Amino acid sequence: MRTSESLASVLICAFVGAALLGAAPAHAFDGTPSPKQITPGEAFRQGARSMRSGDARAAFDAFLDAARQGHTASAWRVGRMLRDGASGVERDELQAFHWFSQIVERHADDDPTSPTAQITSRAFVELGTIRLAGIPGSEINRDYASAWRMFYHAASVFRDQEAQYQLGRMYLKGQGIERSPRLAAQWLRNAAEKGHRAATATLGELMFVGAEGMPRRPVDGLAMLTVARDGADPERDAWIIEAFDDAFTLATDDERIAAAREARRHMRPAASTPQPTLPTRIP
Repeated sequence: MRTSESLASVLICAFVGAALLGAAPAHAFDGTPSPKQITPGEAFRQGARSMRSGDARAAFDAFLDAARQGHTASAWRVGRMLRDGASGVERDELQAFHWFSQIVERHADDDPTSPTAQITSRAFVELGTIRLAGIPGSEINRDYASAWRMFYHAASVFRDQEAQYQLGRMYLKGQGIERSPRLAAQWLRNAAEKGHRAATATLGELMFVGAEGMPRRPVDGLAMLTVARDGADPERDAWIIEAFDDAFTLATDDERIAAAREARRHMRPAASTPQPTLPTRIP
């Protein structure tokens, strides 16, 4: 195991341990024991079947049974269902925080190629996201330093695109760290190269407008916004569509033509270009 990862795990375990001291204990959601004990794998499969049939409550109970037996994928499902407030399951962000913390505590030092790596990475991101805002009425306060640690570990060790995007946003806004548009651009690019739409749009905005230490690059910025705009959902991605419209309105005719050409090159079918690069790298 690399030294940097071991050091990260020490910091992470300290954070998780402190958080779990105040988190609710890991009892069943309704406070009652399972009617019968089945293996974690069987419980997980039962939960998956219930999800497919549309019975979220039965799925939650099955996943919870498996999670209490240490099944990592089930712990992730339980955490997400509690955080989202699935049908028949009351939303409980503090309990969700608890389950995500358990995953991180158990798997912080797992190899990035392990079967649990993707789940572990997502748990880091969930913890970071919760720490950005805190949980009102609980002991989980807003903590930018903890959020940065969660995102940084997932972004650097697991190469998680959402974590890279969130790090870019933190550097862009200066949330608990020194504002750095250049570092923001680097992390946003890492995520954008993996196809992260929001990171592509955010980087495009940054390049189109420019920032301290970063001159405007309107053609590259508009090209990236065009890529992000392609296929954007009118409701979920309304801000991306608005950002593209604003940039397109401000751009000159020559910039629009050049940006469209660059965007078409990027959006060519995968058969002709398996992994096209994004417009001109950050200087």
